[in-house]
Amino acid sequence: YSDERERALEKARGFIERAEALEPDRAEVLAARGFWERDSGYARPEGLRRALEFFDRSLVANPSS
Repeated sequence: YSDERERALEKARGFIERAEALEPDRAEVLAARGFWERDSGYARPEGLRRALEFFDRSLVANPSS
């Protein structure tokens, strides 16, 4: 299970990095990065903190997101 999870996270990371290269301040991109940080940093306080930072930035970029 963890190998599949790791592969999925790496695949998602590639998509997110490409999106960030195109539109780094877009709310959807910031939210996606927040979800990735949350899921890849599971049970690590720094991962959860970073996820919240991206979620906050997403809401600033688009309060209705």
